Amino acid sequence: MRSLAGLELNSIAVVVIGGVSLMGGRGSIIGVVIGVVIIGIINNGMSVLGANPAMQGIVMGVIIFTAVAVDYLRRR
Repeated sequence: MRSLAGLELNSIAVVVIGGVSLMGGRGSIIGVVIGVVIIGIINNGMSVLGANPAMQGIVMGVIIFTAVAVDYLRRR
């Protein structure tokens, strides 16, 4: 069973992918659920491929950075 410690990065990635802006604003539950599914598929796929935890953290960081950049450009 996986420990709940260290899941902060995943939870941020889920809400950002789900469409909730980190700069304030609104989001939807459906978007967050879709974000959970996407992040779950990515994490599961990387585990199946045997990626080390450091690489999973890097991928989550890139996903968060990309989602925030897209949100910023969309709001600009």
